[in-house]
Amino acid sequence: MPEILTKLSELAQKPRVVLFGLPGSGKTTLGRKLELGYEYTFYDTDNDLTPECIVACDNNLPFTSKMRRAWHDAINAHTSELVQGRSKIAIASPFSRDSYRREFKALFPDFEFVYVEIPNPVRMARVLTRQEAVPNHPLTIGYALECATTFETVSFPVVHYHNH
Repeated sequence: MPEILTKLSELAQKPRVVLFGLPGSGKTTLGRKLELGYEYTFYDTDNDLTPECIVACDNNLPFTSKMRRAWHDAINAHTSELVQGRSKIAIASPFSRDSYRREFKALFPDFEFVYVEIPNPVRMARVLTRQEAVPNHPLTIGYALECATTFETVSFPVVHYHNH
């Protein structure tokens, strides 16, 4: 049975976390709460999306392997910088491919992966709200739906965080 968390204070007991899951599940919101309330350094990997990835999002197209590789190389490089002298780090990223999760875990073994879950209707409402609030945000409803169909099963134990 996986460890299941439902309170932010429980999550804050883990010093280095990767908050991963489907778009709109609340990864960024949780990361910002950890940053503001618990003195974490927060990194949203969406800030390192390549221009090609952003075009794919805008057109509801899946990322190619080349696009994913470039994005994950940027994530790994950014994380390498963050771990220098920082003990409390929260990273928000979809990490939709298991191979990239395993690669990251091998590079940064002290990070714990936390799968952020939320009911699908709530998740889609959040995506729509973000789309309306942030013009030209790369995440669209169509892309969020596409992500749900291509999200790969996790091959190693992770913590589950039930968002509400």
